[in-house]
Amino acid sequence: MGGDGYADYVMVEAVDNDGWDGSDWGWAENNYFEVNIQPLSYGYFTIYIRAAASNQESWTNGWTYVPSSSSYTDCLGYPAYRIRVYVQQPNNPPNQPYNEDPYDGEQNVSINHDLDWSCSDPDGDNLDYYVYFGTDPTPDSGEYQGIATGSSYLLPTLNYSTHYYWKIIAFDPGGLETSSPVWDFYTEDAPEVNLAQWHNTSNQQITSAYACQTVRLYIETTGYSNGTTFTTKIYEDNPGGDDFITDGPNITINSSGTGYGMWTVDYQDDWWLREQEIDSTRGDPEYYFKVYYSEAEEKKSGNLDVTDPTDPNDASLSSPSNGQEFEGGTQNISFNWSWSDTEEQSCGSGLDHYECWIDDNSGFSSPNTNNTGTTSSHTENLGVGQFYWKVRVYDVAENYTDSEIRNFTIGPDET
Repeated sequence: MGGDGYADYVMVEAVDNDGWDGSDWGWAENNYFEVNIQPLSYGYFTIYIRAAASNQESWTNGWTYVPSSSSYTDCLGYPAYRIRVYVQQPNNPPNQPYNEDPYDGEQNVSINHDLDWSCSDPDGDNLDYYVYFGTDPTPDSGEYQGIATGSSYLLPTLNYSTHYYWKIIAFDPGGLETSSPVWDFYTEDAPEVNLAQWHNTSNQQITSAYACQTVRLYIETTGYSNGTTFTTKIYEDNPGGDDFITDGPNITINSSGTGYGMWTVDYQDDWWLREQEIDSTRGDPEYYFKVYYSEAEEKKSGNLDVTDPTDPNDASLSSPSNGQEFEGGTQNISFNWSWSDTEEQSCGSGLDHYECWIDDNSGFSSPNTNNTGTTSSHTENLGVGQFYWKVRVYDVAENYTDSEIRNFTIGPDET
């Protein structure tokens, strides 16, 4: 055999000096020979075969060729048989997936996180991926999510404070597979309002306050971003059923997760205590507040005991005037006054009732006391004499203030 491994033309020769029957070389009808070809690349190749025989010991005489004619010719232009050969490139499995995201063992991963990885194939094949994801430490068919045609996979919103496991199996068009290791990660803890407290304006915790005092509704949180805003509602803690009092202030937290809103304490009498005769004279309220995010309740504070130690303003007396004289003996005397206390009415315990005191003694040792409710007038039938009168104002918290004392006289009927 002549030629080398890179030749385009190879000659296979069998020569018998005594004749051309090939008997000394084993060449005879239906015998065969093998030609081994090692290509430099893969794909389709063409082999042309031409048989030549001569009964002369000469390279120039007595040759016959098979085939004698053909639509194909070899590299020398002679008729030849053509054989088409396809040399297939060996298929190698994909490389192992790597560069995972979330990375293996990662903590505090967002619940809105997807899966990403990198992978390649030594043969340059396009790859697809089987995705396994769940809470089983050994992901199998129960955690199979489907096929990803690229090196990422979109996840639904995950659960907070959860340990997840995942793996990727890369496969090529030939069906060869390579699995990644099993990776794992932990999702972030759920955002939480950890603390809700009443504070004073010095940011110290308090459990009691006065009516009309400015207080803070203070919270501490984890997991919420800087600038998150919460709403609040204020309730009265009532044995007969909690009462909604008012919408509290909004609270916007800072980068440390803390924040507060300001509120002026509004005294609202606990009528239930009075009605149940648990406390017949005073019904000081106890308040708590609830914190909400996106309308969902997050935290409830402790109670704030509220009192109203401030006496109301005194009444302004109108008539009778001081020293006024009436004639005609026994008669009905009309008493009139007015009262105003903006703070008491807006955030204090508020007006409860008036008492109109009338006596013939300036010390009011045995007064005729008349509860007029919230009516700022009273009529009294009085006889001849000198009288003294004043008005006592009560607020709901049972604080009271007396007005000035006035006197008047009623003379006899001289007709």
